Amino acid sequence: MKVQVQIISACQDLRSMNEDLALVDCSKGVFGKMVESYIYQVASKRLKHPDCPIPCAIIKTIQVELGGAIPKDVVIKIERSG
Repeated sequence: MKVQVQIISACQDLRSMNEDLALVDCSKGVFGKMVESYIYQVASKRLKHPDCPIPCAIIKTIQVELGGAIPKDVVIKIERSG
């Protein structure tokens, strides 16, 4: 099964991922191991910051669209201690 992905963002690096993600084969790391994920391979090639949460969001969105995950908000909250 293949899905279309289109990233709309002010970030040029994220938009550059559209070239590789126009049609994603869901058997390539959408439900498997992170290190085998095509999405993370593309992100590694295109993005400068390893802390970008968007690759995870792309995978979650595909999973929800395919009915393999429940649509639920994900929040990352980071605070300094002390």
